[in-house]
Amino acid sequence: MYRLLILAGLTLLIFSPSQSQTELWRVNGRFVYAARDAASNIYLCRGIAPDTLRCLRTSGTTRWTTLIDPLLVGLYAGASGVYSVHGGVFYSSINANDSIIYRDTLGTKRWTYRLGGTAVGTAVDAEGNVVVVVRRLLNSQLVKVSSGGLLKFRSDIPVAAFRTGEVEQGYIGPFIEPNGRIWILNQAVQYSFSADGLSQKSVGHMYFYKFDNLSGAPILQKRLFRETVGYSKERATSSSYFESSWPYLDKCKFSNGRLVCIGTGFTRISKSRVTPPGELNDTYTDWRVLTVDAKGRNRRFRHRGDGLYIDYAYDPYNTSRYDNDMNAVFDIEVDATGVVYLAGAIGSGGPVYDGNGLIEQDGLLMRFNAEKTRPEWTVDQALNPLEGAYVVPGSGVMIKTSATTLAFYDATGGMGSTTLTVADNIVRVPRELFREAGEIYLINQRPSGGEYLAKYALAPLSFGPSAFYRGSAEARSYVLHQNYPNPFNPTTAVAFALAAPSIVTIKVYDSLGRLVSTIADSEEMFEGDQEVEFDGSTLASGIYFCRILAMPLMDDGSAGTAGFTAVRKMLLMR
Repeated sequence: MYRLLILAGLTLLIFSPSQSQTELWRVNGRFVYAARDAASNIYLCRGIAPDTLRCLRTSGTTRWTTLIDPLLVGLYAGASGVYSVHGGVFYSSINANDSIIYRDTLGTKRWTYRLGGTAVGTAVDAEGNVVVVVRRLLNSQLVKVSSGGLLKFRSDIPVAAFRTGEVEQGYIGPFIEPNGRIWILNQAVQYSFSADGLSQKSVGHMYFYKFDNLSGAPILQKRLFRETVGYSKERATSSSYFESSWPYLDKCKFSNGRLVCIGTGFTRISKSRVTPPGELNDTYTDWRVLTVDAKGRNRRFRHRGDGLYIDYAYDPYNTSRYDNDMNAVFDIEVDATGVVYLAGAIGSGGPVYDGNGLIEQDGLLMRFNAEKTRPEWTVDQALNPLEGAYVVPGSGVMIKTSATTLAFYDATGGMGSTTLTVADNIVRVPRELFREAGEIYLINQRPSGGEYLAKYALAPLSFGPSAFYRGSAEARSYVLHQNYPNPFNPTTAVAFALAAPSIVTIKVYDSLGRLVSTIADSEEMFEGDQEVEFDGSTLASGIYFCRILAMPLMDDGSAGTAGFTAVRKMLLMR
């Protein structure tokens, strides 16, 4: 329904949804894992060994239960029946031995397959084959097991190797294309240290691997991008520290041939000097979106939070800034047509002086254009961070607006005519069970603490006008800002903004035009605000010029032909 609101002479037409609640049935129990097979059997388990695996009909009645052991770490439905992945004991001094167990629709255990390592990711293809990324100390592997429990292949996954430093591998996946081919991402971090131990640096690398679905042979191996994720420098007169919790892009969905991945991290910058005394601290959260197609062509989007500021005016160099971890993306969902929805939180609020002020944290629902790597519209949910977005067949995308209420939006951002309000607090939304139009499953908690799974019926929805487009805080143009501090001794920050993912080169020249330092050399960087450090400790006092060249990154990973260039004058005073 609509209602008329008159505020300060402004007439607004407000869409106000009605409330609805139709509970069809409930089953008591605490369920961490849920799955639904093609025959509409529902499988539920708590995941704590020993435990009971329960199979329900869509009417809510129990078909069968069975005890399971050891520890359950994953539950996946096939065409008929259920696959459970279990944590195993160490079968050697270096590797665990997780296992897959298959049970049919009658609850009969048909087979067990031992993986010879730790299952870090599992997927089931359209034919019921199970594909697992198995982590081993010496070599991680891609394992495919048939629906009958027979090994189809076991292939080594490529390892990111570098000439120097220590490397930490982080495999994400597997993801199965509609044609069956298998994708894996490797988010690797390289750590290196200076000979004197006073400086260290860490660089993140994202790799894309594609495998043949029949033989397991690698088809494509490509590094998508790299970026500095941390460094520290200690000197007698100054110190600088940069730390980035590189967003782990482990929440991924396919959309029209592209893999769309999200993650949230934080960045902390700290600088101090002895003479004159001063300190700069800057901490902020940011979230990322990465899209990859079948050829490994990728695009990236970055939102850097603003949030809370603290400024000490008595010393311009002594400032602190942070946004209190208020900006995050928590969930990704894709509907049957490939529309991508993101859910999260964004901080808002004005500057404060003493650090005791509060800022608001609003929920954020966004439709994201995976092809153009841009938000199309966003909806703010005041003072209520959104933990998830859930596509309901025939009813758009659903979000939780309070502990007991769910609202609905269509693909244009219009709000649904009905909200769903339940009696008890919603603790989890098992999206794995959603399939038919007009049906919703929720796991709720009674005031006494007991939990239950409930099924609800949702009446057909109509939707109001399109949502207000909130806009994006990302850079719309290329800018090279003046370095800060300026004059400086011996380090200074060079900040700039990129209108699109770009290949960036930053060089410093002296007053005679001679190259004295290369800060960035053809590095791939996200769009939005960026910052690098220039260290002039080996240079004499004087005037220097900082020049940036930013070339837009094309879909094939190459640099565009038209770029941005700018120069800023910097003054080094010892």
